[in-house]
Amino acid sequence: MLSPRLTNCPECANIPSLLRKIDCKLAELGNNLYNNISYMLNKPVPGGDILQLIGYRRILQYKYINPNYAHLYSVNMIASRVIRLTAGCVSRCNEPERCLEVPCDITIVPNPTTTSTSTLPITTTTTSSSSSTSTTTSTSSTSTTTSSSSTSTTTSTSSTSSTTTTTTTLVFPSASPCVWTRDIDVVGSIDVYDVVTNTTVSISVPNDFATPTGITMQASTNNKLWIGDGLNTIKEWNIMQETLSLSFVRNITVGNFGPNRTQPNAIAAINDTNIYLGNSSSTGGSVYVGYWDISSPTATISSSNFVAQRPLGITNTYGVISEVTGLTYTNSGSLFVSIRQNFNTASDNVGNYITEYYGIMPISNFVTWQKGPTIKVQNTIDFTLGYTGRKAFDLFGWNNKIYLNNPETSNFYQIDQNATYGISLLTSGLGYSDTQTFWASTGCSNIDLVPYAPNCTPTALPVLRDGSSGPYIGPISFNYSGMTVQASSTNFFGMLGQPSGVGYITNCTGMYMAENTVVFNRINGTCSLDTPAYNYTLTFPTPVNNLPFRLSICDFGDDFRFTTNSGTPSISINTACFMTVSGNDIITGLASGGGGSGEFVITAPSDFTEITFSGTNCGFGGPVSLGCFDNPVVTTSTTTLFPPTTTTTTTIAGVNTVFTYFEGITP
Repeated sequence: MLSPRLTNCPECANIPSLLRKIDCKLAELGNNLYNNISYMLNKPVPGGDILQLIGYRRILQYKYINPNYAHLYSVNMIASRVIRLTAGCVSRCNEPERCLEVPCDITIVPNPTTTSTSTLPITTTTTSSSSSTSTTTSTSSTSTTTSSSSTSTTTSTSSTSSTTTTTTTLVFPSASPCVWTRDIDVVGSIDVYDVVTNTTVSISVPNDFATPTGITMQASTNNKLWIGDGLNTIKEWNIMQETLSLSFVRNITVGNFGPNRTQPNAIAAINDTNIYLGNSSSTGGSVYVGYWDISSPTATISSSNFVAQRPLGITNTYGVISEVTGLTYTNSGSLFVSIRQNFNTASDNVGNYITEYYGIMPISNFVTWQKGPTIKVQNTIDFTLGYTGRKAFDLFGWNNKIYLNNPETSNFYQIDQNATYGISLLTSGLGYSDTQTFWASTGCSNIDLVPYAPNCTPTALPVLRDGSSGPYIGPISFNYSGMTVQASSTNFFGMLGQPSGVGYITNCTGMYMAENTVVFNRINGTCSLDTPAYNYTLTFPTPVNNLPFRLSICDFGDDFRFTTNSGTPSISINTACFMTVSGNDIITGLASGGGGSGEFVITAPSDFTEITFSGTNCGFGGPVSLGCFDNPVVTTSTTTLFPPTTTTTTTIAGVNTVFTYFEGITP
């Protein structure tokens, strides 16, 4: 079916213009609703259009910060829908909305961007006077990589008396620098850090703590700076942009969070009046993050006056105390949480973990805060055995990159924002001490971890037994891409009787896992695929091939074997971490630590109607779900942009691709 697209205004397909159109239309519909309520009118207020516009507005705002966001859908694709939905809108200036119109009473402020170079104009004006007066003005500009600019103005007046007057004025940037650094063993100063040149500009900190805090608890916005001592005080300063100096504002009192919680020791700023704080359980287990409103001049912080707060299950803590080592608020409104797990003895789980939580923390704990992938830093870099200094990798965003510093080596690393989120060395031996900490101001961290295949909604596989030790209840039919598929088993003892629960994003591979899918449990006994703990068979009404499966949280010993009724299949990898393929088997590696996951495509010699996978569950097992067809059997929608729009249904004879996802469970 043809998808109409409005093209009469090609210059409209830029994000600021589209945002103005959406704001104009939402204002118009809001006025209609107000007039309907106030004056009993019947002006149109289409709720569906409002929802679509709000959805497109959110997508465009994210794409303005990160062009890779929802990369399958271009701005042009969204523009055609926005133009259609906003057609005929009249702005509050009472003039038709045009492509390049700037509304009379609305100023669109683009999100801040930072590049490694900037052009700083230097303007010189010379005026000469004598018995005959002439004026000459010249302007030149030079380029520099520093974060401050200066404007020099020289005025010369000449007469028979030859009198000359010169005036020079320094003007600092209109925005505070992005990246800051501070030695946590020093008081009285803080530095602006130039990532490109590895240089700093020192700034005096008035009314600083009397003794060094020794912790990495700093945050800033364009206008504010906060430093905490990890005990009972957070100090606040105004950033004076004209002079690049600090003006002390107040001490914010932090109440006692005990007896079972540590005091907050990590901070991130949402804006000038709201901050995130992080702390830990003092008895082991969860870490906690919440945010507080500090807009009141007399605001205080306590364990009960938060706006929102919740424990975070970043990784299995095994009851060991985990420390929040850093919080980073991103331009898209997400939060990176960094933790450190310490064990008394050597363990695969010792190390530093980083997780992104998408969007602002919901106020209600009944609303899921979408957890992104978790990255274990020690899978790539680690501290040496003899190192006893600060074991926290500072994370900050700058110039569309995720920076990570190793305090032991003074090396900067970069985290790939696409699955599988690899860590690579950027610069080495920068020469700072391990007590030097780094962070970026709010508005500078234009970063996000992009999930794998973000527009794919995987399909859950049904549970085939009633309860953990209950009887077999199969076969069970379910819908997959327009087909009625039958699930059955002849060996179900390694299968849990309860589904997996809520959907989530896997670690490392960043895949979405289906909610309420079948889970295969750990079972004692043999770990051989020749005598598996379970099997699971899918029967299709139409021959298929290239079927995708997703697996995750798999440990060493969680192995899988696939067979079909048209011959022994081969297996290819779309994405995987700590899992490999051997013939028609998927093997989980030694170093997985519960992080084995992947999407694997099963391809038989010819199309098949029946596929069986079996597994050992010699690790801890985990859930399994189907992925998304490259060429689905039935297409019910031509777009998955919010909100989904059903436009056509096309039946294709035969299927070329099917996928599977596995997620493991830790005790």
